Amino acid sequence: MSDFNATAAGPSASCALSPLLEPAGAVSPGECAAFVRHMREHPLIRRHAAGDSGAHRLSDTTSMRSFRRFSVYGEFLRPVSIEHQLTLGLAEPPGRLVGVWMNRARRDFSEDELLLAELLRPRLRAAEVAVTRAAARATLTPREREVIDLVAAGATNGAVAEALVVSPTTVKKHLDNIYAKLGVSSRTAAANRVRAGAPWV
Repeated sequence: MSDFNATAAGPSASCALSPLLEPAGAVSPGECAAFVRHMREHPLIRRHAAGDSGAHRLSDTTSMRSFRRFSVYGEFLRPVSIEHQLTLGLAEPPGRLVGVWMNRARRDFSEDELLLAELLRPRLRAAEVAVTRAAARATLTPREREVIDLVAAGATNGAVAEALVVSPTTVKKHLDNIYAKLGVSSRTAAANRVRAGAPWV
């Protein structure tokens, strides 16, 4: 099971494999680079990029005879013995495609496996969101955590400043740093992250 986090924007394109799902060394940096070079031609990548993030098999999008002529097959999939794929799109942050890829060498995925993957997608999406939030939260300083917790509880900047014995200007600076780290642009959005049940609450 491969988890590709692919940024498809020009020369800075990259992909990452989840260390929890892919054994160390299973895909070399060179193989990953080959995937990045040709990923735009992959029918499943194109489908997800167009906004269709459901569960899909490679065999539902193209014939294997046609697909074997693609560079992404010859340079990436064939060398690692991948003949059949099932993908789930999890998120579409700007400029990125995040999903789970399941790969096989011999037998294609069945209709039942396709249905099971679709049923699992909301849970995997929730897990992906939780991990992303936890990673963002982990970058906050202890003081920033105190600030966001108070803001999420409804405190104004003045109330936060009073509670933490700092100036309102310092609170604003902390909030600006928090917004940048959480990828949001307002106190409401930051507070909503906490209220949504992020794993650090």
